[in-house]
Amino acid sequence: GHEVTKEYRTKMTDWMVEVCTSFKCTARTYFLAVQIFDKYLTRLKHQGRVLQNKDVHCIGVTAMYLASKYEDIFPLHSKIVSDKIAHKAIASKEILKKEGEFLNVFDFEMDFITHFDFHQTYADKLGRKLPKNVCSNQAEYLSLLLSHSLLLLKMAMQNNSFTHQSPSVLAISALYAATGFLKNSKKHNQ
Repeated sequence: GHEVTKEYRTKMTDWMVEVCTSFKCTARTYFLAVQIFDKYLTRLKHQGRVLQNKDVHCIGVTAMYLASKYEDIFPLHSKIVSDKIAHKAIASKEILKKEGEFLNVFDFEMDFITHFDFHQTYADKLGRKLPKNVCSNQAEYLSLLLSHSLLLLKMAMQNNSFTHQSPSVLAISALYAATGFLKNSKKHNQ
């Protein structure tokens, strides 16, 4: 098995949130980056390759680079990733080489269904099926519910205890928990 500790994975996924936010990547970019990261670790484990904590940074950086290329209108450039995100600890050429390795590991099939995709599907369904005028500020409440649940979903992605749960279960659980938080909030309870 891998020698990558749970703490290193948690630090990496937490850092990915910061990077994706700082570089104005789409919300889905973060979720896709984590999916790529986790699936890469799993595939290499099944191939009998042992990874260590020192490998996590390069894998995480490459996962974000690939996710941005796949998802963002203006994706991160390898030079920017090398200089600004990896702080020159990983050369641009090394990122591109690692990208090729990722693509080969995944047989060039990188469009994974993410937790974000399930969240958006449920959010869309909720918005269409929710009766009108349930509360006086329904649009604001729904927007708040969705932003809170997305935050909870990101937090769940960082927690190793939840990695074995399916993305659909985590997405609906985040919506349910956010509903409970807002329901019990004195400011937003109606």
